[in-house]
Amino acid sequence: MDRYGGNLTRLVNYETNSSDWARYLKWTQDSASLFYVKGTTPPYEFRMIKADGLDDRLIQTETRSASVDNIKMSPDDSKFAYVVYPSDGTEQLVIVDMDGNRQERAIADYNYSFNFEWLISANGQADVIEIKDVNSSRNNRVSPDKKYVAFVDSRGTASRLNIVDAAGNIEFLYERTADRTTRECYGVIDEVKWSRDSKRVAFAEYESWGGADFRKKHPV
Repeated sequence: MDRYGGNLTRLVNYETNSSDWARYLKWTQDSASLFYVKGTTPPYEFRMIKADGLDDRLIQTETRSASVDNIKMSPDDSKFAYVVYPSDGTEQLVIVDMDGNRQERAIADYNYSFNFEWLISANGQADVIEIKDVNSSRNNRVSPDKKYVAFVDSRGTASRLNIVDAAGNIEFLYERTADRTTRECYGVIDEVKWSRDSKRVAFAEYESWGGADFRKKHPV
């Protein structure tokens, strides 16, 4: 459908069976095609369809898992990646190209802070970076040029702001320590944002003590 509500086109019709629903829709960069996942239970079909409804193509099928999550396309639309949860409990990061070729990476010590992002490496290729961030829902921030991710980790009662490139090189930028010396007091870095030219990073820093936040809005 166009932005005026006209030219409505039904691309696929899976309404009769909820296990065939189309989910995780993602436009390609040229707006010519849509990536989607067919199925709410295994097997999951990863598919690509043209915006006019033609060429509904199966890329690959995932049969092993009770669920898949965090599906992300690469910046150049040449690959996609997702987290899969096999029945043996060994979470994996799966990377698939548009010909259905796949790589699998075991995720060590998987927990709520795990995330991943696509970046562009120095040779122009799309690569996946795995990240564990203490405030992952707000602080995994890809730079607009797709070359870096800003993330926050913790050292004792301090929070540290870092950036990482597609080769896995980590650069430490800033540390927020707690002013108070009690065990319940923590320095926090939050709300990390890149400038649009990818040359600066802004963030809020504050102190969390006994459940209360002493905020110091501090863009840098």
